Amino acid sequence: MKTVAFYSYKGGVGRTLALSYTAKYLAECNFTVCILDLDLEAPGVIYKFEEDPKHQCLGVLDYVHTYINDKAPKSISAYFHTYEIPNSKGYIQLMNAGKDMDLSYWLKLATIDFNNLFFGDDDEGFELFQCLRDQIEEQLKPDFLFIDSRSGITALSKMCSLALADTTIILCANNTENRYGSKLMYDLISASDFNVKHGKTEVFCALTRIPLTDDNTQKNEMVQKLINAIGDPNLQLSSITVIHSDSRIENDEQVILRKNSEPENEHIFGSYYELITKIVPPHILEAKRKAVISNPNYSDFKVDISEDIADMLDSLRGKQSRQEFINETMKIEANSSEHLLKLAICQRFNNSKFEALVSLCHAISLGFTDDSLKAKAFRLRGMMFLYDFNNYVDALNDYMIAYEIDDSQSELLYYDIFLSYYFMDDSEKALFYLNKYMNSDECHINPSSLFYRGNLFDDLGNKEMAMTDYNKAIELEPDYAKAYNNRGNIYYYLENKEMAMADYNKAIELEPDDAEVYYNRAILFNDLGNKEMAMADYNKVIELDPNAAKAYNNRAILFKGLGNKEMAMADYNKAIEFDPDNAKAYNNRAILFNELGNKEMAMADYNKAIELDPDLASSNQENSTSST
Repeated sequence: MKTVAFYSYKGGVGRTLALSYTAKYLAECNFTVCILDLDLEAPGVIYKFEEDPKHQCLGVLDYVHTYINDKAPKSISAYFHTYEIPNSKGYIQLMNAGKDMDLSYWLKLATIDFNNLFFGDDDEGFELFQCLRDQIEEQLKPDFLFIDSRSGITALSKMCSLALADTTIILCANNTENRYGSKLMYDLISASDFNVKHGKTEVFCALTRIPLTDDNTQKNEMVQKLINAIGDPNLQLSSITVIHSDSRIENDEQVILRKNSEPENEHIFGSYYELITKIVPPHILEAKRKAVISNPNYSDFKVDISEDIADMLDSLRGKQSRQEFINETMKIEANSSEHLLKLAICQRFNNSKFEALVSLCHAISLGFTDDSLKAKAFRLRGMMFLYDFNNYVDALNDYMIAYEIDDSQSELLYYDIFLSYYFMDDSEKALFYLNKYMNSDECHINPSSLFYRGNLFDDLGNKEMAMTDYNKAIELEPDYAKAYNNRGNIYYYLENKEMAMADYNKAIELEPDDAEVYYNRAILFNDLGNKEMAMADYNKVIELDPNAAKAYNNRAILFKGLGNKEMAMADYNKAIEFDPDNAKAYNNRAILFNELGNKEMAMADYNKAIELDPDLASSNQENSTSST
């Protein structure tokens, strides 16, 4: 956990906004960030995330009172409110200044003598906040702890910026008073070696709310005034981050925070991004943002790329053994793109996936002079995105770059490009690249390639070609259960129910725990009028996959047909619980509500069904789903 304090000598310089924006951006990059609002006299972080906060969580002041009057609470979860970030694994946890920001808060605050707390006989202030910091690290395990520091030169602000922080960011407006106060805190931090975790706190300065202008001379003069005021000979113009003002921020500081992201060419994003990279290097930001281990679109598809990694390693190691090469590479400080690529291959060979991705992102950001190495770096990163992290979009982008740089690798890339499109459900492009792969010299026609091409032909409506490929896949691999299932779907579509049943039975014989095949066979049994066997297969589907919404919907129809409306209602409820966008389940439940005389609930479900699928507006029939 890295602790970062945001400090300003005066208020009104955008300190809390900078903290909140930085926290949100890092959370969008899949980091977890905890925030402490220690500006107890003027708390405001919560307003950057909620327009009308209710202050229902316990906060910093409540923690301080509990610690002073008793002891530290064992659990701190009740003190934090969590803000999830859409489309991200990251999130923000905020400990607000206090609960119920009314008169009782200010009376409670007035009872605390912070100077005595930090410099009195007991000197327990530092111990108190060190305890809180340690509890956050141990219990919440965030990547970052951000502290919104009190302004001015006070015991509390010094504790935030010197004792707790690994890094302190001093935000300063362009006036004499702010420059003077910023110098005082800068000198205190620079001269101090007291820190709860290490000997020194690094410090950065940011000049804030500077009007956007094309006149760099004027901007540089403002920065130089701050450098002169601070008086550190090591500070350069490039050392100071300049955060420009923006009308959206001046009017409503929440606007920029409620947006998912900012285009990188916008000045406001550029300003904050420069500040953010003082905390996290760009190549780590890029790697973390893209390294989202998500659930694959096709869970049955698994590829081990260790053989490819071993081949890359062998192409670089010369006469050294693999272990000798890895040991030597790991010992050398990585300061070039070529060495970072070698390091990434060694890290991935040792199964250190995220470390390898960080090294690759760094290598690519530095640039390559050798096109073959550049293409190798993009191909390796594409492979990791695709197979290690299920990040299909960035995988495809990297494969295309590798393809453009070095077309001699094209045959190696065709299959990976096909898979990227396949997982993104772009059947037409996936089929194009799969055909290129299957027609290349590198390809040895195998059952899996035929199976996936059959799926693509099926998706694109070419049932005849799909059947041909499934037949060939089964001919080459007679125990290919999924090929039997998918061929059974084609037979079902062609209304050859006898052959469909034979293929479903064979698939179940080969893979008796595949819920999808039982679901397809249940529909076929239902079509054949064998309700008992259909019910048995739906029961098996739900046993194997308790979240199978379609199976609950279809089983509910069977229950209703048998007169068991109670069980039918329970299954429709389950179908909607596990798939809230299942329009057919809402429509079917509406019909059942109507039959039970509950017109109000029936109308609500009809409305929801039509909202999800307008084509249901003309239907009041129970809906099932097809097997394909």
